[in-house]
Amino acid sequence: MVRKVSIEACSQESRHFSDERFNKSRHIDDKAMVVAAIEVLRQLKQNDLKPAFNTLFAFPIYEEIGHGGAYVPSEVSEYVALDIGLIGPDNHGSEKLVSIGASDHYSPYDWGLTTRLINLAKENQIDYCVDTFYRFGSDATAAIRSGNDVMPAVFGVGCMNSHGYERTSIHAIEECTRLTLAYVLNK
Repeated sequence: MVRKVSIEACSQESRHFSDERFNKSRHIDDKAMVVAAIEVLRQLKQNDLKPAFNTLFAFPIYEEIGHGGAYVPSEVSEYVALDIGLIGPDNHGSEKLVSIGASDHYSPYDWGLTTRLINLAKENQIDYCVDTFYRFGSDATAAIRSGNDVMPAVFGVGCMNSHGYERTSIHAIEECTRLTLAYVLNK
């Protein structure tokens, strides 16, 4: 089994930290999830850890126009997109939580893979919520809409605002890092 963890492209703008351990910037979901992925790679290398399966980390750059996950190598069976968890009256998210998506604007996510992520969050005492994203699509659903035979899932930082000046907590980034590491090490 080969897994693909997708993190959208990171913009070049600087990040700003507040005294309350919040990160404020434009396109924070991209930046925060790249930080999480790089930290996972660092921890794997530093601690001589090996993912449970062949794992590809990809940084697609076309997420905003809906086809960032369109290309998936044929050996990939699971596609987990690291993205954003929206906050608002229609969502359960918080800037201090990992938001695990159950479904989005285009499709439900794979039930078994999503349940595995939820169980990993519980087992590792990761602060999370499960949410439906009514006006959102991830690279994982772009992958299945493009005809790839993969099991899709998504999780990411709870984020105030989207496509503007955004804010999330350092804690949410740390929790996303922990969930990503748990996922790549889990059989």
